[in-house]
Amino acid sequence: MISEKGKYSHRKRKQRRETARRERNILLLLVLTVTIATAGIAVTVVWGFPASVQTGNDMMPDKRAVDGRLRAREGNGVEDGQYRIVMNQLPTMTEGSRECNIEFENPHENQYSSRISLYETSDGACIGGTKRVEPGKYVETIELDRTLEAGEYPVLAKIELFEEMEPAGELKLEITLRVIKE
Repeated sequence: MISEKGKYSHRKRKQRRETARRERNILLLLVLTVTIATAGIAVTVVWGFPASVQTGNDMMPDKRAVDGRLRAREGNGVEDGQYRIVMNQLPTMTEGSRECNIEFENPHENQYSSRISLYETSDGACIGGTKRVEPGKYVETIELDRTLEAGEYPVLAKIELFEEMEPAGELKLEITLRVIKE
């Protein structure tokens, strides 16, 4: 026959085992959660966001876009289905800097929102661009993905047009990006 003292110590051992099991399970769950989160972050850092997520991010309005015009001028109006391009066709930047004075404006007469991306013609790599710029707004500078050495670089400026969030066309211009020594 088990004494009261024996029952009490048996109950205590059982409680300690259950508490230890619960703590072990919580710790295991925590370690698993941290491992999965770390793996997800590592995959995103190495390979980037999935294309659908990146496309959604690129469709967000550009935070650098400012209301107004870069230069005073008379607007002749824009017919339906047309788009007026206003941008610096010889952007210049300092060697070692990533700030490029693209001066990309989407005049209020345009019916499409747009974004611009710059591609090096030598290798086709995208070196920078904007997110969506609404009519009546402009972006004065963009930050390139990397610094460039002094010189002139032939660049393809690809301007994508959007009606609401749907693609409405694109334009491509060849421009020269000038990088000068400090």
